[in-house]
Amino acid sequence: MTALDGTVLDTNEAAVRLYRVNRGAVLGRYFGQFISADEREMARRRQIVWAQGRGTFGDHGHRPDGSEFPVEVEVRVVELGGQRRFLSLVRDLSDQERLTSELLQAQKMEAIGQLVSGVAHELNNPLAAIIAFSQLMRGDPRLPTT
Repeated sequence: MTALDGTVLDTNEAAVRLYRVNRGAVLGRYFGQFISADEREMARRRQIVWAQGRGTFGDHGHRPDGSEFPVEVEVRVVELGGQRRFLSLVRDLSDQERLTSELLQAQKMEAIGQLVSGVAHELNNPLAAIIAFSQLMRGDPRLPTT
């Protein structure tokens, strides 16, 4: 939960684990410090959320140790105690990106396998004819054997 200026007012345990920080290190800080979007992009996103009441954005999360991870940030405007706030739901996409990468690699390997299979088939057809013809020639008594 953030104030309209982006100051983090509250967070849950899932966010603390995701960012590998203690709760106190998050509260009072600017939400933009935890993602890769620059201030101009953050302003653009706030305008979208204000106009539509919600928005979903792809980004990269930044941990205090300098590590990054892919995230999807869904932001909604909520009202608590008569005040408007931004509720941000941050989803870690690391597993999804890893699985997508593995699927892409498997598809590449499948394509290579099909290509190799096709090449082998194209080579085997003429080779089979050459072998069969050479066997016929070996059986011809008119040809010298040496």
